[in-house]
Amino acid sequence: MKRSPLILAGIAVLAMAMFALAACDDEDTQAEANEAFCDAAANYIAALRDVQDLDTDSTTEEVEEAADVARDAYDEMIEASAQVVEVRLDAVQDARDDLQTAIDNVGEETSIGDALDEVDDEITNVVSEVAQVLNGVACSVEPSSGDTSSDE
Repeated sequence: MKRSPLILAGIAVLAMAMFALAACDDEDTQAEANEAFCDAAANYIAALRDVQDLDTDSTTEEVEEAADVARDAYDEMIEASAQVVEVRLDAVQDARDDLQTAIDNVGEETSIGDALDEVDDEITNVVSEVAQVLNGVACSVEPSSGDTSSDE
C-alpha cells in the first residue's frame, strides 16, 4: 500500500529540474508566488501521505484529524495557486473530486483499513496530478512524508 518512496523520489527529481527554472525567473513577485504555491503543494502531498499512513489501529478521531489537515492543506494550495497555476489545477481538482467522491462513498460499516484501501488509488492520482503541476512551476521544494503539523 505504501508507494511514497517511489513517488517522492520522482517528485524530488521534478523539484530539482524546476529549481533550474526558478533561477531563470526575472520577476521576484512571480518567484515568490511560485515558492508559496510549491510550499503549499508540498504540504498537501505530506498531508495526503499522513492519511495513507493511517492503519487499522488508527482511531476515528485520527482519521478525521488527518482528513481535516488534508482539506486545509488543499485549500491553502488552491489559495496560493491563484497567481501562478489556475489553468493547470483543473486536473488536480478533478482528481481531488474523485478522491472526495471515494471518501463520500465509503460505507458507515466499512472498517478503517478497508476505507483506506478504497481511497488509496485516488490519493495516488491526486499526488500524481499535483506532481505534474509542480513540473510546470519552478519548485525547489521536496515534498516529505513527515507530519505537517510540525511545520505550522
